[in-house]
Amino acid sequence: EETIYNYINGCNIKTFVQNNNFTNIFDVGFGPGLGLFYLQECFPMADINYYSIEIDPILIDWAIHHTLKNEIIDVQKHDLYIKFKFKNINVLILIGDARKTLPVAISQDLFLPIHAIFQDPFSPKKNPTLWTIEWFKLLKSISHPEVLISTYSSSVSIRKSMIEAGF
Repeated sequence: EETIYNYINGCNIKTFVQNNNFTNIFDVGFGPGLGLFYLQECFPMADINYYSIEIDPILIDWAIHHTLKNEIIDVQKHDLYIKFKFKNINVLILIGDARKTLPVAISQDLFLPIHAIFQDPFSPKKNPTLWTIEWFKLLKSISHPEVLISTYSSSVSIRKSMIEAGF
C-alpha cells in the first residue's frame, strides 16, 4: 500500500501513462522489487521503462525469485547492471553504490529521460548520502523537464536540498 500511495499515486503515474506512449521511472532502491511488481499490477498494458539501483546483488536475486516469481525474460547480466523484461516492463537495475554506478550509467547512455522518481533509499538518517543536494542534482540530470519526484520524507532540509537541485 505504501508503494502505491507514495510512489505510483504520488508521481501520478496513471495520468502520465494515459497521456503518453511510454513512461520512464527511476526507483531509488530496488529492495524486494515491490515498486516494479506494483507498477506491472497497476499498468499491465503500459509501455514502461523501469530503472532502479540496488547495492545488494543478493537482494536483487531474491526479488527476482520471490517477488517477481521468475516471470522475467531476456536477462542480461553485466558488472554494472542487470537488464531484463518483466511482463510489459523493460527493467535495468544498477548494482552497487548509487553514487558511483549512476554516473557511469549516465556516461554510457543507459537512461532515457526520467518522468517519475520514487525516492526511497531508506531514511536520511540511515542512508544520508542519497538525500544530499549532490544526489538530487544527479537525479535532476537524468530527468525529463516535467519529472515528478515522490518520497515519504517531509523533512525541511530534504525539501530544501531538492529545491536547490532544481526540483
